[in-house]
Amino acid sequence: MPAAEDLRSVITKNVIFGALGSGEVDRLLAAATLRAYEKDQQIFQQGDLADGLYLVATGRVGIRTLSEEGSEIFLNILEGGAVFGEIAAIDGGARTAGAIAMERSDLLFVDRRTFHGLMLASPALCVSLLTLMCERLRWTSSIIEDAHFRDVRTRLARRLHKLLGEYGVEQEGGMRIKLKVTQEMLARMLGATRESVNKELMALQRAGILTYSRGYVTVHDGEGLRRTTEE
Repeated sequence: MPAAEDLRSVITKNVIFGALGSGEVDRLLAAATLRAYEKDQQIFQQGDLADGLYLVATGRVGIRTLSEEGSEIFLNILEGGAVFGEIAAIDGGARTAGAIAMERSDLLFVDRRTFHGLMLASPALCVSLLTLMCERLRWTSSIIEDAHFRDVRTRLARRLHKLLGEYGVEQEGGMRIKLKVTQEMLARMLGATRESVNKELMALQRAGILTYSRGYVTVHDGEGLRRTTEE
């Protein structure tokens, strides 16, 4: 389990809770609960009623949505310091998506009552929260647009470009996405088949834009990848 000082560091660096003063962070830590989840354990399901929100202290969480037919799309992958579940925590309604631990994870849970009290006490937190929600709304809109108007190669390039911005690390010969993403996972992110993702990965590899090995992507031609996002 993370130490108290480690949790404080995660909170103060968070895009929402970083707006809190020292006393408010103390209040948050006193009221919050640390919950541990094993790999592949469900945190909550789409449609569940909300009782609060979560902050990733350690590990990695996948946000996903399911159609009535049972097909799955991964909307996002969140690591340490990220907040999720904020929409339903605000209005008390149903969860708009499900969440699953993608590896052993420690999550800080903040109940609705505590979160509402923090919002009332901190206008800066409210502004940060609205900014995050606008960013996620734009991201969701782009996913819908991609699914309807772009082919699999362009959608794949756009998702890899985003992952590169969030998880890219420099290494000899290019930028490596430090996050392991299987072809099945990429397919679920794009709403495509694994076979179509494999085909487009191989095409991008033949073009010298990237290499894909054992779930890891290394981008050798960033400009080429960017151009592919616009096709």
